[in-house]
Amino acid sequence: MKLILMFALLTSFYCSVLQAENPEDVVKEIFDLAMKKEIVKNKSSQQIINNKIAFEEMSQNILGTYVNKISKTEFQWFQKTITGIITKTVYPEAPSFLDKVKITYQTPLKLKDKITINSQVKKRGEEIDVQYILKKIGKSWKVVDIAIDFESWTESISEQVFSVIKKENWSGLKEKLNKKLMELDSAK
Repeated sequence: MKLILMFALLTSFYCSVLQAENPEDVVKEIFDLAMKKEIVKNKSSQQIINNKIAFEEMSQNILGTYVNKISKTEFQWFQKTITGIITKTVYPEAPSFLDKVKITYQTPLKLKDKITINSQVKKRGEEIDVQYILKKIGKSWKVVDIAIDFESWTESISEQVFSVIKKENWSGLKEKLNKKLMELDSAK
């Protein structure tokens, strides 16, 4: 349930409007749009959503200092592959998962250059604390992380990535991520 929620919530972030006034409005507008079934197949809507996620920053946060050990080309491959895995996992699930979800928001918290929007998501009697971490990049607020019950999504992915790198090196990670992306592509 947590994994599905994590992906569904990330997808919901993809749906913000192009020029939301503030991070809280971005989060609220995202959920309104993410519940629409059109997101599953509408490439134009998906692109608008993708532009609201800071995939480059997320990828850098996932890799941490390891990013300095790989070439720019390898980093670009990682970012593209992680983005593909996330979007191809999230888009098909978001509309049905977000159906009949009740979300309550708390006062946003500012810490350095980021703002955290805390919320409580209720579905079928289950309550989960969700934090949306946004950063202003250029003129737009973009999602850089999501935490579910205070477990960071990027940290969780980072742990999985480094577990593979430790056992199988970078080439093993590439093999696993490419395989996962191919599985998602063939599931269409």
